[in-house]
Amino acid sequence: MPLHASHPAVKILSPEDIHRYMDPLSDMLVKSVNLGAAIRFVMPFSKMDARAYWWNEVLPLVQSKQHTLFAAFENQFPVGSVQLIEQMPMNQPHRCEVSKLIVHPDHRRKGIAANLMGALEAHANSLKKSLITLDTKTGDNAERLYKSLGFNAAGVIPNFALDADGKGYHGTTYMYKELRSHA
Repeated sequence: MPLHASHPAVKILSPEDIHRYMDPLSDMLVKSVNLGAAIRFVMPFSKMDARAYWWNEVLPLVQSKQHTLFAAFENQFPVGSVQLIEQMPMNQPHRCEVSKLIVHPDHRRKGIAANLMGALEAHANSLKKSLITLDTKTGDNAERLYKSLGFNAAGVIPNFALDADGKGYHGTTYMYKELRSHA
């Protein structure tokens, strides 16, 4: 999928970039979770919680090259991010997984998520991956986005996770997309 020139630039973040952009990445995560994003966390969710996530979980995975972190930039600050999980079990070297597609609430509906996913898919192709998988909240806007990008639903698990407000459970839809064959 080509990136649109009118949309923010997407780049792969290095460990140094994660340090440099810790505050805007954390702000984006806090605002998204506190507006109900179904990305693992529950409210109340603080900037300290977000910093701990980026620092203790994402940074080590990026440093060890198990994850690639992509960010979309506008005015030299990240306004969206997504992770590609590259480290898979030995019997799944052809597969990778999407994790935590986040767009800052003030920058949604601008094609940023699609651009992030396009960059992720291009990178997966460069790694000779032939299958991308993900899970997303059933019925959420993200599910519609993934379908529009060519992902197929493999199935739904009801009551899979707590809603961000902690008041109920939602289902998750497992999805996949086959990339061109590298065999």
